[in-house]
Amino acid sequence: EQLIEIEQVNNNLTNLYIASTKLHSELDHDRVVSIIKEVVINFVGAEKFALLMYDENRAI
Repeated sequence: EQLIEIEQVNNNLTNLYIASTKLHSELDHDRVVSIIKEVVINFVGAEKFALLMYDENRAI
């Protein structure tokens, strides 16, 4: 049972590392949003989510 927990933690850390690497290597806005969506659905397990964005240039 403890081994299973360790494997799950290891899997979560691996997924977090992959997501972090993808986000830090991407500059395209649409691709970043796509990566965030993938992370939220696969890593967090959410089916729906909202992403709020702020544009400093337009103060929106």
